[in-house]
Amino acid sequence: MVQRKRKNARDRPALGCEENFEKRPRLFQKEILPQKNGKIRNLLPIKESSGKFIPQTYEEQEVLDHQEDYEDSKTIEKSVEKTLQPARSKEELLIQRRKLIVEKKEKIALLSSSIVADPQSSLKMIKELRLMLEDRDTPESFVTIHKLVIASLACLFVDIIPGYRIRERTEKEKEVKLSKDVKELTDYEEGLLHHYQLYLKSLEKFIKYRKNPGKYKLMSPDAAKSLGKVATHSLSQLYAHTAHFNFHANVTLVLIPLANNDPDCDVRKTCCEAISTLFSLDKNGNSSLNTVKAIANVAKEVGPKKLNPEFLNTLLCLRIKVVDYSMVGIAKNKEERKKMKEEKKKLSRRKKKESKIEQDKDQELKELAASEDQEERTKIHTEIVQQIFLIYFRILKHENGGDCRTILPSILEGLAKFAHLINIDFFNDLLNVLQQLVSSGTLSHRENLHCIYAAFQILSGQGEVLNIDPIEFYKIAYKIILEMASESNTEHCNVELLLKCLDVMLNKRRKQVTLLSLCAFVKRLSMLGMQLTSTGKILQILKQVGRLLNSNSRTNCLFDVESLALGSYNPEVNDPLHSGAQSTNLWELHLMRRHYVSVVSRSAENLLKRG
Repeated sequence: MVQRKRKNARDRPALGCEENFEKRPRLFQKEILPQKNGKIRNLLPIKESSGKFIPQTYEEQEVLDHQEDYEDSKTIEKSVEKTLQPARSKEELLIQRRKLIVEKKEKIALLSSSIVADPQSSLKMIKELRLMLEDRDTPESFVTIHKLVIASLACLFVDIIPGYRIRERTEKEKEVKLSKDVKELTDYEEGLLHHYQLYLKSLEKFIKYRKNPGKYKLMSPDAAKSLGKVATHSLSQLYAHTAHFNFHANVTLVLIPLANNDPDCDVRKTCCEAISTLFSLDKNGNSSLNTVKAIANVAKEVGPKKLNPEFLNTLLCLRIKVVDYSMVGIAKNKEERKKMKEEKKKLSRRKKKESKIEQDKDQELKELAASEDQEERTKIHTEIVQQIFLIYFRILKHENGGDCRTILPSILEGLAKFAHLINIDFFNDLLNVLQQLVSSGTLSHRENLHCIYAAFQILSGQGEVLNIDPIEFYKIAYKIILEMASESNTEHCNVELLLKCLDVMLNKRRKQVTLLSLCAFVKRLSMLGMQLTSTGKILQILKQVGRLLNSNSRTNCLFDVESLALGSYNPEVNDPLHSGAQSTNLWELHLMRRHYVSVVSRSAENLLKRG
């Protein structure tokens, strides 16, 4: 066996011979393989049955050239197809546009539902949806698609924005290693804030399209205006429902001027509704304070002539009940605080430690009692009221020149609502201004009634301390009742505002009202009730007459026939003290007892039974 193995080993060729043979180049004679241009590469030959070898080669340059020619021909074909493409009809273009819009709608709906389902893991979808605002590949439909994306993103951000303000991390905080869950949350918050900021910038850019609609070549002026209008609606929605979130102050600076200066009535109305919604929903007051300051700046820059009543009426939606002017002066004493800090530095370590422990205890007690939030809210409300009266007083200064006739009712209505919150130092000045306006004789009934209501609101609160005789306001109110009764169209008169003024003037100040004045107002109210045709307003007047009769038992003289001996009644005198109302009777109640409406007749009969 050993000898057989050695014999087989001798018969084998030496190692490396096969490898050397394989590495040799396969060369053929020139007559068999003629030379060609370019780099020639030899392939394995083909052996025929006769044993003859057929060489196989290919030229790289030739193949590459053919490939380039093929690609060039393709590009040429495409360009020729584009140039020679037949013009499509309008119907085909409309069908293609509708299909594209339907596809985009489905994509937007799918992305939106996925984002709302899991916001924390859908930043890429938010980015994809936001980038659709920059897509302009389809000029025939990109304006409509932009509108859909803008409206969808506004609703999305309102739904997924957290209920707290996201604080940006500092560089030192970014270097700190975080756990997996915390890192995911911080990454999501930073990504959401980034996309929200870019979206707000896009909205601001689209809103600017409305100023110069013919400047943009990709869209018509009407399309630019409609796109800016949709962007304004979306910004108003974000402004009203994201008061606690980042960049709200920036949104305020963009939106507030539009609420007054925009030429489109619908845009102004949308912005004013957003402001009113914010005022009614804001609990803390910080966003309301920023908004009121922005309104004050707009009123100062524009002037009274260019202010709109709807813009100022938004201030009436503020819900402020308590103010404290002593808290506003605390922020001004910064120098005293610096002195306190310097004194603390001079203290010993032991005293510093004791003072710190006391401060911590006080802070815990405040948190338990929730008094700190209430104090902060009261302070913010006080600053808001100061800004409101700054706006009103600045406009009233121009009233002598007749610059603010259109907005005067809004100013007077605001003064009537917030008059009890004004600082007592301004009471005399404000009452003098109101008295001048009422005495001028240029105001309408509604404006006069607002002035009267504001004046008595001032006198009913802290103004009771003041020694002011409001006899002029009583005369004007008494005169207005007669004029309203003599007017042919009394349905459009503001009877509710009149009754509201009389309630403040006569019921709440019953101790300061004389019997002559009370009887005169009751008589004229009965005369006004006879002229009205609205059943609801007649019943309101009869109800007010009953309240006034119950406020003083001596008003029973109006039901006594023998009281005619005390003098004569002059219904045309506009001074209630000199009208002689004690010598007349309420004949109007007997007439209203025969009224064709049964409810009115029963009410009048009940009043007569009291007498």
